[in-house]
Amino acid sequence: MTDNKNNNLFIVLIFVIMGVFYLLERYFGIELNFIVWIFLGGAFLLLYKTKRKMWALIPAFYLLYWGIINLSVFFGADRANMILSMFFIVPSVIFLVMYFRNKKKYMLACSTVFMCVGLVFIIKMIL
Repeated sequence: MTDNKNNNLFIVLIFVIMGVFYLLERYFGIELNFIVWIFLGGAFLLLYKTKRKMWALIPAFYLLYWGIINLSVFFGADRANMILSMFFIVPSVIFLVMYFRNKKKYMLACSTVFMCVGLVFIIKMIL
């Protein structure tokens, strides 16, 4: 019975937080979308960590990275290069996690290639 009560409390807490975000965006003009993306990515990462569901890595890293992109744009970074680098760095991190789990060398090679290409776009954005 306490599990059901805790789940209901958690769901209510999520709705209250969503309402606060809506209030801040609608009436005060403060956009905090990046927190939602980071929170959802963290939830998928927690699913991978607790249940060992390999498929949860893909949405986890993409949502986390999308939240980081929105956070960096909030501080004035270039969105195009951040999005372009995302398509290389996120698969790189996924291959790296799979390498540490399975110890297959081709996963490390794929991770290195994707990471190098993604870092080129980030360096291009900085310079």
